[in-house]
Amino acid sequence: MQILLRVSRGFGVVSGLLLFILSFIIFVDVLVRWLAGRPIVGVYESSEVVFVAITFLALALVQCEERHIRIPTLVERLPDRCRGFLDAFADLAGFSFFALILWLASVDWLEAWRGHFVRPGLIEIPNTLHLGFIVVGSFLVCAIYITSSLARLRRLFAYSTAVEGAT
Repeated sequence: MQILLRVSRGFGVVSGLLLFILSFIIFVDVLVRWLAGRPIVGVYESSEVVFVAITFLALALVQCEERHIRIPTLVERLPDRCRGFLDAFADLAGFSFFALILWLASVDWLEAWRGHFVRPGLIEIPNTLHLGFIVVGSFLVCAIYITSSLARLRRLFAYSTAVEGAT
């Protein structure tokens, strides 16, 4: 889990830097468009790819540090064991969702790589670039779901064994 946390933090830093750089580039593009009446060529096309990178590179860190959106009102009132099973179910659902994204994006990436597909626009950006960010981010999120689910289930069954042994 430590390796996944380090990789996730590294991707989180890259995601934050890309967000800063993209914000600056868009600011300059708006300024140039206002002053010169023409946009900077390629900003629109590259921003599409960078938004995908920002999103999928940051997902792993969000999942690893459990900073995703939760509604604790109902869940906090449940017993620990029930809460553990609900968390395990949520992990399974999240893993299934990102595994599906990983599979579909991998198939699309392979097709784009074989066909040398590019995104239409003023500059040609290979489709493999944004699909690669989706594949890498989804893979890392799936790995985090697996490791956190196993740790959660281990704690859950250790807790139930300890409770049964105490009675």
